[in-house]
Amino acid sequence: MARTLPLIEARHSTLLVEDPATLWNLGPERYSKLAEKYRELAPENKQIAVDINVVERYQDVYPTKKQTGVELLELVHQAAASFGRVALYFENSLEKQDLALLPVAATTATEKAIAPDQLATNAPEPTRVAWNGPAEIDGKLWPLASSGFVLAPAGKHVLSVATSNPGVIVNDFNGQIRSASADVSHAEIAYESRSRAIALLASPVSKIEVDGVPLADSDKLSAILPAGRHVVTFSR
Repeated sequence: MARTLPLIEARHSTLLVEDPATLWNLGPERYSKLAEKYRELAPENKQIAVDINVVERYQDVYPTKKQTGVELLELVHQAAASFGRVALYFENSLEKQDLALLPVAATTATEKAIAPDQLATNAPEPTRVAWNGPAEIDGKLWPLASSGFVLAPAGKHVLSVATSNPGVIVNDFNGQIRSASADVSHAEIAYESRSRAIALLASPVSKIEVDGVPLADSDKLSAILPAGRHVVTFSR
């Protein structure tokens, strides 16, 4: 495994660690123990994910034979806190009543109201923050938002109420946001991505540029953006 990890990084891949049944008796604690062992092999390698097997267990376990409810949510939360990514095996084994709570369980972000119209966030990854209306982040009009949410970047930031909506709104974006800004006619996102990044827009735009070069083959309502570090600009 130690020899494999450098290849994972070089190939821009993700190593998916199995959730071993021999450790299921430890409950959520097992993920921190697994992560600690892998950090001994690769302290800086963040491209390690863990797989949670949501199946009928062969051991005598309580309160349920299969992980559900609070037990499942605790597993997901601890796994997300310990690894860079969490996979759930498998989708159809999850109980319907648990699905809507999984995103909340998986987040390790924190938020704190610091004024009636301001919110401080601290997150290791880009995080959706419940928010109504236009927003500013660190004093800049913020273009990454969807109905009822703002997509805030990783790190420590301050969200505050904006007086108007940006001219271009990006509903969803799966790259690592380094910075973003907007005005009445443009939105600009500096991002980093190990693979192609995808941006979904609230309404069509007239032009999309990456590092100042027009993006070809764009439907002006979405964009498939190149891997690496780039700046994408959307113009009305």
